[in-house]
Amino acid sequence: MPVMWPEDTPWSLKRRSGQWLLEYINDGETSVVLFGRGFLTEVAEGDPEKLGASFFETGKFPPLAAPRQEHGRNVITVDEKSCLPERPEGDALFLDRPGYFGSLRFADCFPIVLCGRNPRRWVSVGHSGFVGSGMNVASAMVSTVSGNLGPDALDGALAWVGPGICGKCYGRKADDPWTMWGMKVFPSEYVIFKEKEVHFDLSGIITRQLVESGVCESSVFEVPFCTLCRKDIFYSYRGKDEYSNFLLARLLIPGHNSRYWWENDNSDNNENANLSNSSSGV
Repeated sequence: MPVMWPEDTPWSLKRRSGQWLLEYINDGETSVVLFGRGFLTEVAEGDPEKLGASFFETGKFPPLAAPRQEHGRNVITVDEKSCLPERPEGDALFLDRPGYFGSLRFADCFPIVLCGRNPRRWVSVGHSGFVGSGMNVASAMVSTVSGNLGPDALDGALAWVGPGICGKCYGRKADDPWTMWGMKVFPSEYVIFKEKEVHFDLSGIITRQLVESGVCESSVFEVPFCTLCRKDIFYSYRGKDEYSNFLLARLLIPGHNSRYWWENDNSDNNENANLSNSSSGV
């Protein structure tokens, strides 16, 4: 089984000025953060243009990719043609050019984060819910990385899965056609029958897909938070929230020390997070 956060990974969950931030990686070269419940995500209302205006200073709006998410497996390679105002359809992004930003939205579906340094810095982020997991967007992300950078790109790579809705909370009607489809495509150990419902452990499914696609098992980390159980931190579709969690990824430009406010480690402005309730699994 993958090593579980928070004990063994170098990233953090913090609340800064009323905004929840889950930081996957911030090593001075690569920055990936999930914005959970807070004032910024509510002001933006899920609109990429409003998000950009809220997050970045006027006149300094960077190239930002914000695809139209379709619960599929299309991976977009981020360049000037894929950034706003253009919004191509896709549920995953691949970045290997410093200076570009990639963004995705989540409201119970699972973020997937892949990053590496071979043969150069790169990061890929994906959106994987029930349908996307059934279509194996995780494997499409890995294939895109290898296709762009070669078969050795995964050497030393790290991956994170979550947060998303846990298997205990994610139940579907047993007679629903999509449920029956899921029972066919997902390994049986991640499918649990409970009375008239079928529950799916999507975190376990995605982790297995990453490993089977070539990511080292010991380098895959599952975030043990359920978006429905922890509505105090994250937005949840099943929790009837109007807003979405927002993920932002970028590669920093070498030699430039400019950081955005969420990337600066100002411990004086951080509020302690209650990590005791890590409802996860089935």
